[in-house]
Amino acid sequence: MAIIQGNLSDLYQTALIRIGNYLAVDEISATEFTLNTFQTLFVNQIYPLYTKYVYKRAYQTVWVTFSLPYTFAQPAPAMVNRVLPVGFYGLYMGAFMSFRYMSNAGYFSSKPMNRFTMVWRYEAPNLYVGYEGYVELELSYKLVYNQNTNILDIDEDTQDILQDLCSSYMMISLGRSRRMVKVADSNLDFDAEGMVTEGEELLKETRTRLIDLASIDAVNY
Repeated sequence: MAIIQGNLSDLYQTALIRIGNYLAVDEISATEFTLNTFQTLFVNQIYPLYTKYVYKRAYQTVWVTFSLPYTFAQPAPAMVNRVLPVGFYGLYMGAFMSFRYMSNAGYFSSKPMNRFTMVWRYEAPNLYVGYEGYVELELSYKLVYNQNTNILDIDEDTQDILQDLCSSYMMISLGRSRRMVKVADSNLDFDAEGMVTEGEELLKETRTRLIDLASIDAVNY
């Protein structure tokens, strides 16, 4: 899952073309549906929906102790997906495979290592772990959109989904604002109801794809 940098203007221009308004793109971008209007829609609806299910994944190995929480530097991750033990008191797990392990209930257990239970709780930015030693963390960070530069984080694998979200919301908004009217002096007529219907169908389909690709952690977050 590679995170790339995108530009809001590129999403906007591409959406205008994809919804079939390329012949009137100058009139639409100048008066009917400006970049500023699209930015408002993007900030309040499109990107929040996208980033609800898509995150920046990272991995980190840290030393933790049950006596104090581990505090992440800012920006702290939105979620801690996994906490896996690497070693006890600086020794690697492989050296202990034949030993008995302390369970989360506080007693020694001879359960196989793949059934070892790690007790932990994340309350951003603090991670509480009932264990002392090195752990490998699987982390999820929020994607970021900078409104001053219009630069945003995009997951390369779901870039097409974000573009479809932009197109669907744009069709719905444009369709609802039209009642078979002309845009400026373009002499182009538009089917408002058809745009709304098509936009809603695309949005429904895109949301389904987005949820299907999301991790269980993101869906339940």
